Amino acid sequence: MVESCNLSASYPVAGAKVAEELETLPYQGYEHFWEWLARVNKLRQELSSF
Repeated sequence: MVESCNLSASYPVAGAKVAEELETLPYQGYEHFWEWLARVNKLRQELSSF
């Protein structure tokens, strides 16, 4: 028996307020955050190709 499941989670769009805050966030001192965000974005791109 093969079970089917949807592994792609659905998240709300962050919106303009989050985009504004990210634009003001410096790289210096937040290197780990920016690395994590880049990895999340790469995963999002890979999953959207399915």
